[in-house]
Amino acid sequence: MYCWGHKFFATNHVRRLWPQICPECVHQEGHCHRVWDLSMSTICTKHKRWLIDECQHCHSRLRWDRPSLDICNCGHGFEPDTRPININKTLKSFALLLEAMVSEDLTSRLSDITPLPPFFRNMTVSGVVMLVEILGRLEFNHQIVHMSRRTKSLRTQEWDSIVNRAL
Repeated sequence: MYCWGHKFFATNHVRRLWPQICPECVHQEGHCHRVWDLSMSTICTKHKRWLIDECQHCHSRLRWDRPSLDICNCGHGFEPDTRPININKTLKSFALLLEAMVSEDLTSRLSDITPLPPFFRNMTVSGVVMLVEILGRLEFNHQIVHMSRRTKSLRTQEWDSIVNRAL
């Protein structure tokens, strides 16, 4: 799959069917950020909150064909995820790296991503995403990761646990 000029090797690396958003950014800026389309982008670095992928009122997954950017198909506006979030420096650096890679502005953000391995800077977006997924999928030693698990459309919280395990 190609997205923003990058080739992704697994269909679930890009959120084509079930988007995720930061309600505060959408309310303030009136648009979605490209980095939110990456499955491994799970936090908003600006507001330090989880991205949401479901309506808090009707609990259905977000869809692209909703009436407005900030309104669910049920008619209710999206509210920020208020669960406490502990963004460690490595997770924030990874989110900033994804933002920089998608916006193709990596050079201005090099100081923000110092906790990450330096070889990430020389990889493509799809390479970084694939490596983090491979490392994060292994919940225990000698686990076989079945192909169905690699193509399944995961929720934001599931991707967050994969990213945290990998990092």
